[in-house]
Amino acid sequence: MAGGRGTLGEEVVVSGLADRLAFSASQLHDETDGFGGEDRSRKYLQDFFCTRR
Repeated sequence: MAGGRGTLGEEVVVSGLADRLAFSASQLHDETDGFGGEDRSRKYLQDFFCTRR
């Protein structure tokens, strides 16, 4: 997380297994322009999942 007048945050997750496969990947990005009435907040989420038995 970073800051100043606005804030910025980033989170990344990667998982996995081998035999019979399972996987997961995700990313979260969050940022604001500051605090107050007109300041904006943005969130972006990406996700992926795979499975096999």
